Amino acid sequence: MTRHSFTRRQRDYLEARFHDDPYASPARRREIAAKFDVAETRIKLWFQNRRQRDKLGRATSKPEQAAK
Repeated sequence: MTRHSFTRRQRDYLEARFHDDPYASPARRREIAAKFDVAETRIKLWFQNRRQRDKLGRATSKPEQAAK
């Protein structure tokens, strides 16, 4: 599988769907894949990667607790 770059408009659409539900159902993924004319796997991976970026972003933005 080769790397796929989504257009700005597609990324904006994916971000909006992610904010609606970070865990898109298979039916929703198929709908998005059909809209973009890409494999459902690409959409699934985008959501997985986006959840990971969200998780890592929250972990690095927490202030360090002072050692006692």
